[in-house]
Amino acid sequence: PEFKSNRRFEKPCTVRLVLPLELYVYDVRGGSALGRKRELSVTVEPYEPRILAFSATPLPRLHLSVPPAANRGERLTVGFAYQGDHPAASPVLHLEVLDPSGQVAGQYSGNVVVTGNSGSQLVPLALNDAAGRWTVKVKDVLTGQVESATVEVR
Repeated sequence: PEFKSNRRFEKPCTVRLVLPLELYVYDVRGGSALGRKRELSVTVEPYEPRILAFSATPLPRLHLSVPPAANRGERLTVGFAYQGDHPAASPVLHLEVLDPSGQVAGQYSGNVVVTGNSGSQLVPLALNDAAGRWTVKVKDVLTGQVESATVEVR
């Protein structure tokens, strides 16, 4: 059998998409909303797929809630809710918890699957965690929306 070359994938390629109607477009891998479009051009980099999501209505706004303060050795409740119905059956959020020095606390960070339009995640703060202002960030993987809040850990 003859081997086909992949050289056609070695250079960026710009593709023009014409949609059947105006839709809200989201760049899933890039984590951004591209707005309401009837047509758009996207550049596909070598060996890097583009993943776009389309919706007839804007996807709902994400809200994050954390208490203003928490004690070490206790569980911090991180709440999140959508302002309206999310079209995904189980939206995925990426939770990132940063300590007072700005370093990601990997043991508290990760993906969260939401059932319905709201949920929460418990963060079990350790007794030896650093005291100070911690930052909690949550990102909707589909739309790229990012919300953040701070909590004073005592």
